[in-house]
Amino acid sequence: MKRSLSAVISALIAIGYFGAGSPAKATPSETYFTDGAYCEYHPKNPEQAVSAMPCSFVQDEWQVDILWADGVYSKFENTHERHDGTFTGIYLDRRGGVVYQLENPSDRSRHFQMESGALFVYLR
Repeated sequence: MKRSLSAVISALIAIGYFGAGSPAKATPSETYFTDGAYCEYHPKNPEQAVSAMPCSFVQDEWQVDILWADGVYSKFENTHERHDGTFTGIYLDRRGGVVYQLENPSDRSRHFQMESGALFVYLR
């Protein structure tokens, strides 16, 4: 009994410390992933260079994750706010900036608009 009670206490401490787990994630049918995408970032400031390179892209109803070939990681979390239909989603980046996902010109691309510029993801 003493051993099982200490195991229960240890489990409760671990849950309190680490949390009960993360919220449910999307099922595979709701998730889009590609390791062979191509990303382009076009800054609003014309003096800044355009960044363009291969990337990995994951999107589900909760977030967008982009890993650029140079190791830069971008994450946008869906706010699930209602909108007027000119874009398909409102996200927040890791710094708290607003990111709008615009209507896609095709099923093989994504377009995100930010205060500092625009991001285009071309899926293969």
